[in-house]
Amino acid sequence: MTNIKHNIIYGTIIFLFISNLAINMNELLVFFSSKFISINSPFKSEAPRYENLYRSYCENNFYIMNNLKLKHIIIMGFTIFSILFIIFWYNYISNLFIKLINTYNIPQDGEIKLLFYEKTFNKIKSVASYDTINNLQMYIFILFFYYLGTIISTYNEYNKNEKNINESINTIDEIVKDNIKCELYNYLIYKEEYEQNTEILSKYIKRNENSINALIREEKITEILKILFTYEISTRASFHHKNKELSLQNKQNKDNNAICAAVSNCFFSSLSNSENNKIFSDYEILESRDIISELINHDQIIMEELRTRYLSIKTIINSTSATITRKKNEDLYPYKSKLIFVNLISVYYSLYAIIFFVFFESKKLNKDFNGYYVDIDLFNSSYTDTKNYSYLRIFLWVVLKLLIFIIIL
Repeated sequence: MTNIKHNIIYGTIIFLFISNLAINMNELLVFFSSKFISINSPFKSEAPRYENLYRSYCENNFYIMNNLKLKHIIIMGFTIFSILFIIFWYNYISNLFIKLINTYNIPQDGEIKLLFYEKTFNKIKSVASYDTINNLQMYIFILFFYYLGTIISTYNEYNKNEKNINESINTIDEIVKDNIKCELYNYLIYKEEYEQNTEILSKYIKRNENSINALIREEKITEILKILFTYEISTRASFHHKNKELSLQNKQNKDNNAICAAVSNCFFSSLSNSENNKIFSDYEILESRDIISELINHDQIIMEELRTRYLSIKTIINSTSATITRKKNEDLYPYKSKLIFVNLISVYYSLYAIIFFVFFESKKLNKDFNGYYVDIDLFNSSYTDTKNYSYLRIFLWVVLKLLIFIIIL
């Protein structure tokens, strides 16, 4: 392999298939992790954090196209398969174009030539190599147009359901951003075991009592509402999983605003709904905090305004969350179909390509591994009919069917 262009293409093919393998393996592992959590949960819940479909709504890297969020994995997939499509299909398309003009110097049927690749895959010389490249061509062709079709449909806003879900998630996130007190939130989630939530709340209010009382009436109501809301999402069992996750990220820094900001990053995913899908406490529970009553001097007008605003936030988040979860049955079939026909198949073909190009196209690695060069045709003829190979093939089919069964459940 002395040709520079050949080496670049060879390395690019391996790199792209390894990247594709990593992306799709991650998608599957996240799904199976979610399945494991839901199966082993001490209580059954329709909580977003227990259902990977909901978690898939929360991918936090998006590209904006035509005012619609496009998941980063789509852009990555399209980039990978655009390059692979050029490498695997350029010669075929250019030869097809030439064939329309004349029939001079056209490769015969049964030959595949990759862009800048020294070797021509000829069916007569090596059936196994030709079939491998032909299968990879078909796979690349299908996935390239899958990602292209996804981008086109997104750009033209055909996917109304995804747009509505994104808008709903953003609505919830904005409410959290507008109503959280970072200092109080950080202290509550970083609390030591001997400290009680109410004690932390009391210390915080006493420390800020003068500045709160100095506010005009409207600003004071807003400030106290933020304290109530922050206390609720910091201490209620529904949000324990998210708070625990964030507290472990930086246990030593109670003033880290990045941790506070992270709680509003797809807040929908933290709605554990642990008490019969009841997300927020009733206002009467929060109203009973003596420290809050003292802060507003038991002013019933302020208390009633707090109630109205709190219930408004609670209603919006509850109803918006319900809007998203109602889409579950509608989205579940295409989501699981993608896991099987895109992610699972991509893992298979990526491994297929990596093994072929790394172990059979590199003579040096092939010799180092086998002691002498073994081409793919010789390998197939030597191992296909052996009992161990048959057992391995049966085992792989059983694993594949088991994975598909788990996804379908």
